[in-house]
Amino acid sequence: MFGTGWYLASNPDFVQSRNHSRWQPLAKRSIPLVSKFARLMLHPIWHYVRVGEQEGKTPCIFFDAGKYLAANPDIRESETNAFWHYIRSGAAEGRSGQGRMELNISRLNLIRTECWDRLGIQEISSGQLPEELPVTGSIAVHLHLFYPEMKELFIRALRNIPRPFDLFLSCCEDEISTEEFRSALPNVGRIKLDRVPNRGRDMAPFLAMLRKEFTQYDIICHLHTKCSPHDPALRGWRDWILQLLLGSPKQVSGILALLRRDGKMIYPASHPKAEPDSVTGWSCNYDEAGRLLSRYTDLDIRQFPIIDFPHGSMFWARSDALQRLLTLPLTLEDFPAEPIPPDGTTAHALERLLLVLASDVPGKAYRIY
Repeated sequence: MFGTGWYLASNPDFVQSRNHSRWQPLAKRSIPLVSKFARLMLHPIWHYVRVGEQEGKTPCIFFDAGKYLAANPDIRESETNAFWHYIRSGAAEGRSGQGRMELNISRLNLIRTECWDRLGIQEISSGQLPEELPVTGSIAVHLHLFYPEMKELFIRALRNIPRPFDLFLSCCEDEISTEEFRSALPNVGRIKLDRVPNRGRDMAPFLAMLRKEFTQYDIICHLHTKCSPHDPALRGWRDWILQLLLGSPKQVSGILALLRRDGKMIYPASHPKAEPDSVTGWSCNYDEAGRLLSRYTDLDIRQFPIIDFPHGSMFWARSDALQRLLTLPLTLEDFPAEPIPPDGTTAHALERLLLVLASDVPGKAYRIY
């Protein structure tokens, strides 16, 4: 129930103190008992239980201890930890968590099922992908190369696309040449290269490059050179995603077949170590996502208290499923300048809105694992 990503993003003072804590060196020691205890002392949950609640910090998007205690004086008088009381019995008693979002955790599984149905999500394993190769449909691939040194890795992955495709490259450096992609990719047709400012991570270049082009294609794949340098535990995340989306010609053929059959989007299940908010999926992006929806669409964020999304923002999709996203009137100036936090910005909110913006498009959003 505790929102680790939410807590870290909402409390930069805690993050700063944790980064300079005397426990940090011990957490990296090779002595298991010592390092495990040190990691416990650095964990946001321990901070919240020890001092966070008294300081007025919120543990997740759907709970506010101060408001909860104000609405329930009987709990305040008992001096019980407010969040613990809510999880243990308060929600089942019908008490509101008084958070930014209203979410009854006693009905969590039912609410998640309802929301996933609303988003059209269906899980599928790589072994369940259809084997037939689609023979129609134009394909566009967008690759944002923020880290040009990873181009060989992505060239190898793109070789697994068994059908002709056009390639849209965006980068922030001058080291990229279209010729090295053309000579290495036998199925590539048109190649377009744009040099873009380092703004909006991969989402802003994706919107800028495909906004005027996407109607020419039936299927679109979005990729980027994900690195996640802020968290060493996520080093294998990019390879996890590439294996699921471009692991082999057979894998890609199955994905294309799904999109030609009844799929509107194919996206990777979250990496085991990359789940910033396992309860709602929003982490600290709920407010910004709500602002974008209310300003540019007729969708109501309250209809989506629990979401799933392409973690890492890489996916395959039918172009009609991206229409609402790619026609948002956003410019580079709508994205904050770097450096930005690892979560909680316009780009991160758009990542969480990928399925929400396609929720009224017919078809299934296949979550592949």
